[in-house]
Amino acid sequence: MIINVIILAILFLFWAFFAGSETAFVSTNRFKLYNLKKRGRKSAQIASYLIEKPERLLSTTLVGTNLALVLTSNLVARYYLELFGQPRPFLSLLTITIFSLIFCEVIPKNIALVRNLHWTLFSSLPLFAFFILFFPVGKVFSFLTKVVIRLLGIPHAGIIQSLFKRKEDVKFFLSTHLASHYSEDESRYFQDSLDFGEKRLSDVMIPLVDVLAIPDTAKVRDCYEFVTTHHKYSIPVFRERIDNIIGLLNARDFLDVDKKLQVSSIMHDPVFIPENKNISELYREAYEKGWSTVFAVDEYGGITGLATIYDIGEEIIGRIDTIKEKRFIVQMVDDEYLCDGDIEIDDLERLLSLEIEHEEFSTLNGLFLQELGRIPEKGDTLTMEGYRFIVVKGSSKKADLIRIKKEE
Repeated sequence: MIINVIILAILFLFWAFFAGSETAFVSTNRFKLYNLKKRGRKSAQIASYLIEKPERLLSTTLVGTNLALVLTSNLVARYYLELFGQPRPFLSLLTITIFSLIFCEVIPKNIALVRNLHWTLFSSLPLFAFFILFFPVGKVFSFLTKVVIRLLGIPHAGIIQSLFKRKEDVKFFLSTHLASHYSEDESRYFQDSLDFGEKRLSDVMIPLVDVLAIPDTAKVRDCYEFVTTHHKYSIPVFRERIDNIIGLLNARDFLDVDKKLQVSSIMHDPVFIPENKNISELYREAYEKGWSTVFAVDEYGGITGLATIYDIGEEIIGRIDTIKEKRFIVQMVDDEYLCDGDIEIDDLERLLSLEIEHEEFSTLNGLFLQELGRIPEKGDTLTMEGYRFIVVKGSSKKADLIRIKKEE
């Protein structure tokens, strides 16, 4: 009696093992598996080998599952025969159905689905042993499968192998096969693009609590201070409360404007977009309509955040590092820029295709100090390499904001 129960428990475990392994291998993240394989993890190497042979892998799990089913049915039937002195087929069927569904199918497959990578790695070695053991039966199964599929007129590649091709598999392909042909940044671009179509505006926006803005009663001169302090070229304008955005200013809007004017007189109307809008659609629409900044609103019409076209673009190509993190330069119009006085000359040379000798200084502010021989003040101008550099805002120590304009 006790021996039969132990044997039955072992058979149920084998059944659960094969059923769960089938689910785990089909749903596992091959991109993560490949990374583990590259690090030399043996279980990941074995699992990758099995996944590359999907027909034989599924043959192995099916043979194992059915073998466990047959042996379990036989054992339960013999137990009831000894217990009652005659066969009890209905009772045997009921027992096997209840136990197999709960403990051999539903529970292990749910665990394998949630913890697919862990299950795949754990089961790879024992499953490989059965993979070898069931080889003859697996070959017969594969042959019969191909024959039936061809008789049905279905392309063979579209059945079993398609179970293993998901977005993670495309990332796996990009990581492994494109790495030898493209740079690391280009490969990352392709991989990030796969997730681009799934994200919403709420995923990339700056939450409202983190938004920097100015009141509609502020003066234009306050905008210069805002740009210099926060290094932001888009300035939201609110009335009374930050959640009541009524306008937007870009740096180019106030460069040639009377600094005593209120910002409300020169601001643009804000663009409001539902926060659940797909960013691929939003990016295309923003590009076509010339939007640089949009505000996200929820289902109740409340503003929840903002995003710039650069925020959305970074979801595709990653962080844009054309200049150092704490410096900024903004293109106002064609051949006209507004920049921080601390911008590196090297960055400026790359952006504007200039050649400026700067052995004794490294920033644009340093260039003014070198040429003027004093701390630059508002209105100071330098001309070189076909460009005019005009100090828009200065302090007692340096030039804070500089306008760059190509000479006609």
